[in-house]
Amino acid sequence: MGIKEDIENKVAALCKENFTYTATNDIGDSARLGTSCDGLLLEATVMFFEIKNMHHLLREHGKRETLRAYKICHAVLKTVAEAHHAFVNCYAPNAFLIIFPNGQKALSPSVKTALQIRKLLSETLKESFEKHANINYAIGIDFGHILGTKVTSDNEMKHLAWVGTCIDKSKAICAECEKPYLVGISRLVFNQLDESLKVFTKHILGIPKKVEIWSRISYHFGNDKKHLYQTNHQLELEDRPDSTTAK
Repeated sequence: MGIKEDIENKVAALCKENFTYTATNDIGDSARLGTSCDGLLLEATVMFFEIKNMHHLLREHGKRETLRAYKICHAVLKTVAEAHHAFVNCYAPNAFLIIFPNGQKALSPSVKTALQIRKLLSETLKESFEKHANINYAIGIDFGHILGTKVTSDNEMKHLAWVGTCIDKSKAICAECEKPYLVGISRLVFNQLDESLKVFTKHILGIPKKVEIWSRISYHFGNDKKHLYQTNHQLELEDRPDSTTAK
């Protein structure tokens, strides 16, 4: 069989199949997927993390140090995300998609994760990055339904392909975020946050004062004008992911 015939047969087989899916919040159901037209439908919070200065890193530090920085980012994101019952999808050479599959219950944990990642990358691990390749990054978060399908024969969650409007919106929000406001969330996510993630208490001359964590800005998503909320706030990483102590 020639390559052309092989391709035609594969495409014809995929075109004939009905695309079926399983609605679930258990990512372990990915083990049930084959490589045909089937998928998982999740109600999830999605976080898009982008390394924005990849071209600069390659030019100034070379491929090896750039990949080292990428691997450090992946190690940080994977460890913190898994502590909040999420998983990391290796979305692109300069980006990761972190998926929190536990429906609306994951909204506040996802924002805590983002603020803890900001603390780790911008302060705690800053020297580690500067020794190799200092990254410029941003994070965007939205919530909605996503559909994933398997494109390889293994059961690794990071190898599933995911689509959904909330993924595109999290990417658009990420694109709007710049230093020092490295974390951005959609209005839907903001409206569902715990109050402890909207304000914190700051002591000024010994007097406690409530300070808003988020500032609202406008941006365009497709042909629509939307609002997002961005922050330079950060949280310490703690043993229990349900803590909201601000630093």
